[in-house]
Amino acid sequence: MKTLKQPRRRQAQWALTTTLLLTSSAWALEPLTPYQRSWTAMMDQQKISVFIQQIDTKKVKGYRMMGRERQAFSGTVKAEGKRYRVTANEPKNSKSNGYFSLLIDTKLSNHIEGSWMSYQPNATAKPLILKPQDCDANSPRTTLLNDDELQTSPNELSWMRNEIYARRGYIFMNKELATSFAQEDWYMPCYFNVDAQLTSTERKNIQLLKKAERYVSTHDWGR
Repeated sequence: MKTLKQPRRRQAQWALTTTLLLTSSAWALEPLTPYQRSWTAMMDQQKISVFIQQIDTKKVKGYRMMGRERQAFSGTVKAEGKRYRVTANEPKNSKSNGYFSLLIDTKLSNHIEGSWMSYQPNATAKPLILKPQDCDANSPRTTLLNDDELQTSPNELSWMRNEIYARRGYIFMNKELATSFAQEDWYMPCYFNVDAQLTSTERKNIQLLKKAERYVSTHDWGR
């Protein structure tokens, strides 16, 4: 009986060793999985959003959004010691495109440092510190505006109306608005159109604000 059990025990040990080796091998390919998500950074006083859709220790794929542009990118990932160098290229068919050079330290999952460089001759690299952020984590307002809140300046009313869109991740074509909302930590440009995402309360608040803007343009509050 003992002679029969030994081979089975060796087989079990061999199977366990093989499983551990395969698991370790798979784990070695996993360190970049946490970076497969959405990120934001400041660039030229505006926010750039970077969506890493696929990444492993050899390749990367995704897209970025800034202003009214959405540009895909793809490239390579190479180990540099205990870190990884990501080089991701956008299509070269547009003068506004370029490429990313990012350095990922797997000990720091809360940011990625690097730069974006235009394909334009004599361009300088724009430094980036990407931080993780989600498009739908902006805490939109859930209550209707009251009369006291509506009795304010035209600029404030305009800001309040556009903030509703900004909290839904709207990408502003107006550079002044894009620059202004870029200063808000919660803002992340994600969508060209957010109409379908607005709640009934948000729609009502937009109408209230538009009405107040029209009124205050011809009247002074309290007169």
